[in-house]
Amino acid sequence: METTSPQLSVIVPAYNVERFLDKCLHSIWKQTFTDFEVILINDGSTDNTLQICREWTGRDPRFRLISQENQGLAETRNVGIRASRAPRVMFVDSDDYLEHDAIQVLMNNMRRTSADISMGCYIVEDLQGKRLKNPAQLGDVCLTTRQAYVKILFDREVRSYAWAKIYTKALFDGIEYPKGLLLEDYLTTYLVFRRAKLVVSTSKGIYHYVQQATSIMNVGTNKITRDKAFIEGVYHRFCDAEASGLLNKRELALFRVKTLRRMLRTFFSLEREAANEFTQTQRQNYLAYLSHVYKRKVESDDLKKIWRSTEPKKLLLTLFYWR
Repeated sequence: METTSPQLSVIVPAYNVERFLDKCLHSIWKQTFTDFEVILINDGSTDNTLQICREWTGRDPRFRLISQENQGLAETRNVGIRASRAPRVMFVDSDDYLEHDAIQVLMNNMRRTSADISMGCYIVEDLQGKRLKNPAQLGDVCLTTRQAYVKILFDREVRSYAWAKIYTKALFDGIEYPKGLLLEDYLTTYLVFRRAKLVVSTSKGIYHYVQQATSIMNVGTNKITRDKAFIEGVYHRFCDAEASGLLNKRELALFRVKTLRRMLRTFFSLEREAANEFTQTQRQNYLAYLSHVYKRKVESDDLKKIWRSTEPKKLLLTLFYWR
């Protein structure tokens, strides 16, 4: 007998997370909203992660397991979306966890407003549960396409994290996370937001983002690769914003300055820390990116001058022109 499709697919990528996975999955299992499936994707783990996944799929028929050779987080997210049987998807990273009513809150808001994306606040904490910081986040508000897109481009009140959001799955049609790259959500989420007609936000904290020294983002050996991906991502976000027509003149002017400073800061870091791995071809590519954003040709000797000149511009645009 055929069963009806669930309302939501919760996608959980899992790679060598035996210490955290049970807590994550238990937080999903005990949700007050129950009409969901969990797609567990073991991404070539070498510890006890696969066995924990099997235990959960044996415990609850809503939990499904996909086990694959290691492909990285980006492609694992794509696999989860393709495997989803629901009209909505949600990502939960396997070292994080949810508040008990997180899905209920997000789904209620989504239904009430007919939004394409429903998002909530997150709590940053360490492995002992101690809150680390209180980042600026949106409150209870609905955002149009333009408003949401501008917010996520600036990446402050609305961050590009894949998690703490429920998406209408159709938003991902033709969009995939870039296989093999770090910062896969920074490179992708803004494209999904640009397709959403309405985004709803709640001020309620629904997601616990657990910081750990051994996570992909915090391993020192990945910093150079991460910095290179960041420059590429920042540049392509600017190109998308420039072509979209969704930013007004003042917003685009401020975004141009912020893009320059993000790229320059990372460029300087690569020059300091990765001189041997920072090839001449890459350097020329980044100078070409900076020339496009700056609207005039940029040479290596210009970089410090541009950095100094953009500081007062950023201040003026923020204080007097930004609305």
